Amino acid sequence: MDDVAGFRDEGSPHADYVAPRKQSSMAAQADPARQSVSEIVEALALKPDLHVLHVGTDLPAIAIEAARRAGRMTSVITDADCVDGAHRAVRDAGLHCRVRVRLETGDVFAQGVGSLDRVLVTAGVAGIPPQWFDRLSPSGVIVAPLARGGRYPFVVARRSSARSDTLLGRVLAVNDVPRITGSLSPPGLFHRGVLSAAGLCEVEGVPGVEFDPVAYDDLCLFLASEDWHVTCAEAEDAAFDPRRGTLTLVDPLDMTAAWIHRDGSISLTGNEHLRLRLIAMVQCWLAAGRPPARRWRCELREVAGVELFLPVDWRLGATRSPGVSQ
Repeated sequence: MDDVAGFRDEGSPHADYVAPRKQSSMAAQADPARQSVSEIVEALALKPDLHVLHVGTDLPAIAIEAARRAGRMTSVITDADCVDGAHRAVRDAGLHCRVRVRLETGDVFAQGVGSLDRVLVTAGVAGIPPQWFDRLSPSGVIVAPLARGGRYPFVVARRSSARSDTLLGRVLAVNDVPRITGSLSPPGLFHRGVLSAAGLCEVEGVPGVEFDPVAYDDLCLFLASEDWHVTCAEAEDAAFDPRRGTLTLVDPLDMTAAWIHRDGSISLTGNEHLRLRLIAMVQCWLAAGRPPARRWRCELREVAGVELFLPVDWRLGATRSPGVSQ
């Protein structure tokens, strides 16, 4: 078990620096089924005799698709307002004989479900609870969006054959999803302050560089590996347009920030060193050949004081084709 003695948001390698998002302008309720549904479902390697544990704030289309391919599903909904909608989705899909919906808030341990063949999480979490790990079958698979750089890359994870206390994970895709609160997202792992727009101005960015949505996600995961204080955030300013991109480097000492936008421009509320640091990291990403998000690998190990298996030891691996198991 790893130890996080003296843990602080601004200095722990286990912390994912996440600033709050404005619900009105960020895609906080986006359905992950909009992107990469096939790849994510294929990664579960579902069979008619397998039981799937689904955990999410609601029951999105991706979970319905997984239920169609599996033998049975227990769907744990963490938002009480979405339970009725989940029941309707199951009935509309004709899966009421195969899918059982239940409400759990706070500690989502899915007690009474038994051995876990497959786990599909469709809302953002910090890590995997040990209660799931202990009940995961030897050939079990977990797919979950794990907090990283203010985003939630979907990671497929399996038990390590070399270490009995470790899961091996790889990134499938990056999506905007809501976040599960409670034990799966401990407050100590997330920065919850509001980013001030005081002094916000446009400064010289990275000339000649633009990022499409996929490349922007790729850049986000790379920058998160370079600095723990990278997140996705907005500025408290009506003129700030999140559609330009919200990839942010935060100075934890004074909560100032620098944003790199999709067109390569930079907005700044802090010292020049933030802009220079941000540019240097972007140039490292370019020099590395713009590695895509799906190349990232990690290990998940239990961290003392957090009581979760957190993704650690992030590293770039070889490019894999979609659906290829590790």
